[in-house]
Amino acid sequence: MDEKSASASGDRAKNRTPSPQGEALRALVVEDDAIIREDMVQCLRRAGVMVIPAGDGKEALGLFLEHFPDLVVTDIRMPHMDGLELVRRIRELSDEVCVVLISAFTDNETLLASINLGVNGFMPKPVARQELIDLSQRCSLAGKGERTLLRKVLDNNPDLFLTTDGERILYVNRPFLDFLGIQSISGMDAMALVASRISPAEGYEGDNWIAALASDDSAADHLMALAPPVGGEGERAFLVRVSRLPVEDTLFSIISFIDVTSIQEERDFYLDLALKDPLTGLGNRKRLMDELEKEIWRAERYAKDLSLIMFDIDDFKRVNDTWGHQEGDHVLREMARIVREDMRRVDLVTRYGGEEFCCLLPETDLRSACCLAEKLRRIVATHDYGKPGRLTASFGVAQHFPGESSDDLIARADQALYAAKRSGKDRVEPAPDPSDLEELSAAGSMPPPLLPVADADEDDAADLDPSRRGN
Repeated sequence: MDEKSASASGDRAKNRTPSPQGEALRALVVEDDAIIREDMVQCLRRAGVMVIPAGDGKEALGLFLEHFPDLVVTDIRMPHMDGLELVRRIRELSDEVCVVLISAFTDNETLLASINLGVNGFMPKPVARQELIDLSQRCSLAGKGERTLLRKVLDNNPDLFLTTDGERILYVNRPFLDFLGIQSISGMDAMALVASRISPAEGYEGDNWIAALASDDSAADHLMALAPPVGGEGERAFLVRVSRLPVEDTLFSIISFIDVTSIQEERDFYLDLALKDPLTGLGNRKRLMDELEKEIWRAERYAKDLSLIMFDIDDFKRVNDTWGHQEGDHVLREMARIVREDMRRVDLVTRYGGEEFCCLLPETDLRSACCLAEKLRRIVATHDYGKPGRLTASFGVAQHFPGESSDDLIARADQALYAAKRSGKDRVEPAPDPSDLEELSAAGSMPPPLLPVADADEDDAADLDPSRRGN
């Protein structure tokens, strides 16, 4: 068990409270001799104790994590994992559970090791039945309520908890049962049940996502979205923490799901504010730059087209000077609204600054982007903006080329925009290829005026339809 897991489990153990009166004691009896084990099991059951039998230390540790017993009675010499190693691992989880060693021999080395591990008592073999019963009663009166305390602590904790060995879910707490919409996992294939009722939003798809999560070292402090069963609330965000307890070739895990939905929603709210232009409701320049970097990565990774439109309202200063800044703000909001209405869901429209806007168009080549820009130019020019009346805008369009940075792509679109301004405004200009600019620069020549896109006729309707761009 790693240091962090042991510390977390130890903290929980220190805050345990006694079992309530009247609740049956649970005892884990660990003995590799089947006859001796059965004799102890029957003796304790007749005394009203709920007994969990185990044939060796490895099996016992798994049962401990599943049942959280109040009392552990274990032999010392056993295959796979001896009694002292079992006690050591149990003590890493809790100082409160009552542990008793049984053995046909006792040497000083074993005695010293047992004392260091905090063993509560010894019983010689053959085990006297009445002594075993008296021991269980003393344990109950002493309030060693490991099972009760663990379950009550976990059941009253709003977080979701489960324990698993990677193949089975051994235990889930009450909030997790409520989240699943069931009363108990008893008699069920809990691993399959959880996988069928809850779907992680991303990262751990498939029917065995709990096992994948338990074995993934990177899963600690991992943010995960879970969709509850049908009929439940919407998708919720959880901070997932995994504590692991390796036992030979088996990895036991305690997985907690801490509901951070409200924190995530608040974070998303402020993040949205940071990336949104407050006047138009469009994304701002930071949002454009963030998304542009992602789309460039996608375009180069999957060999997809990507284009950018930049447009600027012509003579916008005259609107502010003539009608005032409130009318200017109205124009900007209207411009944002009419342009956004004609875009695909995957497209991004942002306010770049002042009266300048950008449209980021994934999976769109230069010709399709220019056709869309021409359509937007017509929409802008025919719209009534109120007191200012009719207005126009100039458009520059650039397609991303492999290896081109976001700044270079924006610079080419911006250059095309101002070429449209210089050529008379109210027009669309495509940007030259980066290779053309490099050749002209090397030759010491200024770029020639860019030719406008010809007016689109009715035959171009398919190209102007945003739902068909990039197909």
